[in-house]
Amino acid sequence: MNYRILSIIFILTLFSLPNVIGQSNYDKALELRQKAINLMDNEHANESIILLKQACRLDLDSNNIIYKYEIACAQYIKQDYRAAIRTLKKILNNNKANDKVYQLLGNSYDFIGRSKHAFEVYNLGLKKFPNSGRLYLELGVMELKKSNYEMALSLFEKGIYVAPCYSSNYYWASKIYFGTSNKLCGLIYGEIFMNLERIGTRVEEISELLYVITKKSLISSDSTIALNFDKNILKGEPYILNDSLKCFQFNIMYKSLLSTSLSNIKNIDMDVLSQIRIDFIKKYFSEKIYNKFPNSLFEYQYKLFVYGYFDAYNHWLLKSGNQNEFGLWYEKNKVNWDNFVDWFLRNSIHIDEFNRFFSSQYQ
Repeated sequence: MNYRILSIIFILTLFSLPNVIGQSNYDKALELRQKAINLMDNEHANESIILLKQACRLDLDSNNIIYKYEIACAQYIKQDYRAAIRTLKKILNNNKANDKVYQLLGNSYDFIGRSKHAFEVYNLGLKKFPNSGRLYLELGVMELKKSNYEMALSLFEKGIYVAPCYSSNYYWASKIYFGTSNKLCGLIYGEIFMNLERIGTRVEEISELLYVITKKSLISSDSTIALNFDKNILKGEPYILNDSLKCFQFNIMYKSLLSTSLSNIKNIDMDVLSQIRIDFIKKYFSEKIYNKFPNSLFEYQYKLFVYGYFDAYNHWLLKSGNQNEFGLWYEKNKVNWDNFVDWFLRNSIHIDEFNRFFSSQYQ
């Protein structure tokens, strides 16, 4: 073989060798990271840190912060917040640092009692990531701790506005509204939250609240069922909001359509609540109310109705409120439930900046 050809082959091999090694190290680092995450999930933070430090040494991209961020997560999980702060401060100015870095750093400061620093970090993050739902969430939670309910709610709703698919702001906004005389917004936020998060203890909590609040808002007087979302239901009604007119026109529309479904109702259970919701969504679209009051949640409900799954969906939505009632319905509707679950897993609600719902949009 020609010497020049041999030289070219040698040079090409020489230059490609680091890439092969680098790729191998890259894969190994990713493998270690996944093992570390699994360890964190099983509360073995110390072991996960060891693996993540190995991954850092293997990773040839000096600008990659993912492993250091995961180390900070493990330190946070083991409640070594000062160590997490030291780790996060090293990567805060990296151009790959995202809003999660600012969130974790702020949370770590908050846990060691440095709430002022946490507040500054969240706001610094918002300057860099103005559409971060998670940073508005953290600021809202800080105000909630100080019983500044209106400020907290405004921050949660700002988070909903800029990041309509981020679930946690809906969760907290719904809980604030549940504690006021304006529970309708809480019901809608709570239902959107359940659609976005779908599983977990928070979903079960909101499911129970949706059932209890909806049922207790249907009051009986002289053998007649009437709707009143403004009455005191929860103990203490802890949150007083000055802006009682939020969503006022929407409230009137919702109550008007819902009230027409209440005639001849004697007893209120999960099946009846489902039927009331079915009647509402049919009228909402047949009477073209959506032209004046567009709502991504109601659009999704109507899609469920068209496919024949709205009754099953309603029982999923309310099932934590009364497991016995849900169980009785399930025994009679196993096939429909299984079909609904299969469809539900493949068809989630679609929310974006064009169809998001927030309480002040109809004022």
